Amino acid sequence: MGLKEQLLEFQEKFIKSQKPEVIDMLVAANEEIFATDLVSRALPLGAEAPDFSLVNPQKQLKTFSDIRGENGLIISFYRGNWCPYCNIELTALQGYLSEFKKLRVNLAAVSPESPDQSLSTQEINHLSFEVLSDSQHKTITDFGLDFRLPESYHEAMAMLGIDLKAFYGKDPVDLAVPATYVLDKNRHVIQRFVDMDYSLRLDPEDIINFLQKL
Repeated sequence: MGLKEQLLEFQEKFIKSQKPEVIDMLVAANEEIFATDLVSRALPLGAEAPDFSLVNPQKQLKTFSDIRGENGLIISFYRGNWCPYCNIELTALQGYLSEFKKLRVNLAAVSPESPDQSLSTQEINHLSFEVLSDSQHKTITDFGLDFRLPESYHEAMAMLGIDLKAFYGKDPVDLAVPATYVLDKNRHVIQRFVDMDYSLRLDPEDIINFLQKL
C-alpha cells in the first residue's frame, strides 16, 4: 500500500472512531488553517535553499553539507510526533531509504520539536536518517513554512487529549506547514510538495520516479 492509500485509510478509520462533535470541531479548525494563503510564500522550485545548522537528537549540529548525499538531499518538514499523519509519512520514507541511497540522495526530517522530542520521533518510528530540531523556527521560516496555529485548533486537539502548548512548551504555538523538498547538491530546489492540508503528503514513490528521470 502506497503512502497516499495509507493516509486515506487512517483518515477514514479516525473519522469513524470519533464522536461527530469532535470531527465537526476539527473540520472547522482545519478550514481556518486551509484558508490562509501560506503555500504561495514557500520556497519555490529553482530557488537556492538556505543553508542550515540544526541539532539532531544527539545534540550534534548538522548542516546541509554534513548530511547531503552526492546528488542531494530530501527534507521532510513535519509537525511533531503527536501527528499521526507525520508518523505515517516518516515511516514510509524510512521504507525507501535504501532506494534513495542507491540514487546517492540522503534524507532528513525537520520539525519544531525539541531535540528530546525528535529523539522520541526517531525511536517511535524506527528511523535511521537524520531527524533535526528547529525549535527556533529559523530554517522553517527560511523555507517560508512557518505558521501560527489558531486557537480553534488547540480546542479541537484538546478534545482528543492533546495539549500542544504543553508539548512545545510555548504559547502561542508555531508549526511548519508539512512539506517535502528535494534539493540538488548545490541546494537548488528541484522538487517540492507543500500543502496546508496535513493529510496530504508526497509519496516516496513519486520522489523515486522523479530522481530516476534526472
